[in-house]
Amino acid sequence: MVATWKESVTSSINTIYLLFSAYLVFLMQLGFAKLRAGSVLSKNATNIMLSNVVDAIVGSLSFGIFGFAFAFGEGSNSNAFIAERTQFNAYLIFSCFLSGFVYPVVAHWVWSSSARTNPRPQNYPRGARDLWFGWLGFNPGSFDKILVAYPDTIDEGNWTAVGRSVVVTPLAESTSGIVTLYVVPPRALDVCNGVLGGFVAITSRCAVVEPCAAVVCGFFAAWVLIGMNILAFKLQFDDPLEVAQLHGWCGAWAWPYGPLMGGVGLLRAQVVEALVILCWVSLTMGPLFYTLHKLNVLRISVDEEITGLDVCSHGGHVHVNTYEIQPPFYAEYLPMREDGS
Repeated sequence: MVATWKESVTSSINTIYLLFSAYLVFLMQLGFAKLRAGSVLSKNATNIMLSNVVDAIVGSLSFGIFGFAFAFGEGSNSNAFIAERTQFNAYLIFSCFLSGFVYPVVAHWVWSSSARTNPRPQNYPRGARDLWFGWLGFNPGSFDKILVAYPDTIDEGNWTAVGRSVVVTPLAESTSGIVTLYVVPPRALDVCNGVLGGFVAITSRCAVVEPCAAVVCGFFAAWVLIGMNILAFKLQFDDPLEVAQLHGWCGAWAWPYGPLMGGVGLLRAQVVEALVILCWVSLTMGPLFYTLHKLNVLRISVDEEITGLDVCSHGGHVHVNTYEIQPPFYAEYLPMREDGS
């Protein structure tokens, strides 16, 4: 069957829209790399940058070979929470397994047309800026087509929800960022993470909420992030880049926020879905990490952690920050700590 001129133009516009959104999303990879390299000690900057490159390489290959069939068959924040702590080979194994098997199954549940839950119908400051720009492709780009009219209308369609997403996304992150700026000491990392917390919180609601609701979402996302950071500090939770607080708890804030927009039924469905995903990831990734731990290929040694992964694994520093000079070995570090230096 030969496509009509109208169908060809519609398909071309939808394809261009989807590709442009994908380019913006890939820019987020650069943003995460910059943000994380600026957040870790300079002695680990090369390692974190290379880990982001490996994410793209291994993720593309393993998802292309194995994952696509799991995700769509009719059937970068992975490196952040283990930054400065794990051996590079262990990260390669973890990244390949996550991208090739664990994540694609979740993607199938959420995005495949035959899934149970279908897609919805409608220096760190530089890194945060790139993420900001990329997120404006990430949220609207969740619609794989833009020229799709809603039933029984001629002036509303996917383009309506896309426009709404572009409007409410910056409102949420700006509100979250400014609350963080004035509540906590104005460190660049905290403010940047506050901005990202707003992005994370609004992502699942960006197509359906009004601008005023986006402001409310961002306001409370900032307080969730601040509160979880305080709790993590008190519990001495080892998370160098605040990944659990930022991407975990700010994303979880969307659960109680959802019923305000979509009713209790929506909350029930999302809680069930989140628990299923949590169980799946725990049951698959838990044994992998346990095996790597038992093989002694997961955690780096104390001396490697103090010296830095750039020297131990990658041949040298990408740059040296004189304010971060530390003793090279643990035996030299202990007397300094006991003296309070």
